[in-house]
Amino acid sequence: MSKLNKDILFLIFKEFQDDKIFLYSCLLVNRTWCETAVTILWKIPGRYKLITENANIKLVNVILLHLSEEKRKILKNQGINFFTNLYQSNQQPLFNYIKLWKYLNLQLLESLIRSIPNIEISIMSIIENEIMNLFINENTSFIALSIPKLVDHQLQHISGTEFCFSGLEYLYCYSDNDNQNILKGLSSISKSIKKLTVDIPFDNTNFSGIIKLIEAQKNLNKVCLHNSYYNNMRNIEESLIKNVDTIQYLQIDWIPVTKILSYLVLRSEYIPLNIMSNLIENTKGHLTENCPNLRYIKISINNDNLPEFEKLLVNCQYLNGLVIMNTRGLYYDDLFKILVKSSPISLNKFKFEFNTKYQHKLKYLKLFFDNWKDRPPILLHIDPINYFTDTHIKQIKKTEDLIKKYKTKGIVKDYDINGSNFEFEWNYQNKPLFYSNWL
Repeated sequence: MSKLNKDILFLIFKEFQDDKIFLYSCLLVNRTWCETAVTILWKIPGRYKLITENANIKLVNVILLHLSEEKRKILKNQGINFFTNLYQSNQQPLFNYIKLWKYLNLQLLESLIRSIPNIEISIMSIIENEIMNLFINENTSFIALSIPKLVDHQLQHISGTEFCFSGLEYLYCYSDNDNQNILKGLSSISKSIKKLTVDIPFDNTNFSGIIKLIEAQKNLNKVCLHNSYYNNMRNIEESLIKNVDTIQYLQIDWIPVTKILSYLVLRSEYIPLNIMSNLIENTKGHLTENCPNLRYIKISINNDNLPEFEKLLVNCQYLNGLVIMNTRGLYYDDLFKILVKSSPISLNKFKFEFNTKYQHKLKYLKLFFDNWKDRPPILLHIDPINYFTDTHIKQIKKTEDLIKKYKTKGIVKDYDINGSNFEFEWNYQNKPLFYSNWL
């Protein structure tokens, strides 16, 4: 029964994984609650931004306390004795926090190491190696890995890599020429990657590692490749074709050769107008009829095309995210009525542009929330356009107060009002980049 209770607690706490205040409070209830909360809090260190230098130092102190007494003596004999600076340096951690760590971000580790006080640059590499050995060994396992630019460590040569990365499901990598050997090494170890995000710099001429990694995967489902300089990516696309049976989502920054993926995402600002025109023409002018699997859409709406917009909601039953822009003169009462009446059950992510003239929008937004009962909680992004005066700022404050009220009621899950360019990742936009890449 106690095991069942712990399992239930874990499921409950998982729903609050982004609420650090709640999870921290659970640490003080009893040992079972503490163990369960710690598992979630330490799964993704860095999920919550470490704002102060002191916070970084505390986190790296916890990491260093995992070093064995034998290892500390070896370091001391080499003239490295920073353990006197650690609080409670003679204690062992209550939990093996590193073993709970499942999302490994090498950039975060490097920043933590640099935050260690009073450490000479000449011995920094020794400390880095010891910390890397704490994380990469046969007793740890990670489901996500982030490899930044200019990583100093050749992961494939560290003992234990074959154990801790064998179950990798998410990978973010800066794929420059220097990181290709790391990717080649991972290709022989990590064959179960589901989501792959790669940043390709303009001067990269070597794609051998990323190609080998892609071809080695058995269940690659989501691929995001970013290359704003439009290098020739034919070899990479050909490697993707070999995974065509599993890839369902592809996001790229160039015109693709591949045309056989079941779910292709293209950002129109990266595509020439004639290509976009051909894409629309191929639907024979009937987007909703020919694209029933549409997941996300960014659209301009006016009062005349509201009936067609409603047809889109009815026909696209997998729609998950909706961005509505250029709404000048739009009847928001009609828009919100249509959203309540005809939205598919999967749709719960909304982004609206509000200009300075929206005295009545709050009234209609309130009615929208009131009628959204018994549906999945809303992820809402309000983009205020041309808000400069004190009056406009007060309007934004009223909007946020209203949204907070319905967040308390469970109608709104999360929201953002800042005019950023994020479209379909509202609930992750305030988190570190490496975190949003994985989830």
